[in-house]
Amino acid sequence: MAKQGYIREIDKLGRVVIPKQFRKQMNVPEEGGEVVVTCKNGTVSISKLAETCIFCRSRKKLTEFKERPICAQCLAELKGETGEQD
Repeated sequence: MAKQGYIREIDKLGRVVIPKQFRKQMNVPEEGGEVVVTCKNGTVSISKLAETCIFCRSRKKLTEFKERPICAQCLAELKGETGEQD
């Protein structure tokens, strides 16, 4: 017999609470976190949203700035290192 997961009720607005243990495993914060919800062949899956730059949504060359992901290009622009000549 297949192992069952947590049983959760769906509220009037169609919401389901993701168990704290799962949020911790996925490293998703209790508030402000984002997940991707997909449905295929009658199975609903929840996965962590891939991190993107907070400014341009790029997924390339990310680093952390004040606990937020930022790409190298946006970080350089913030530092005034755009490479543009006056």
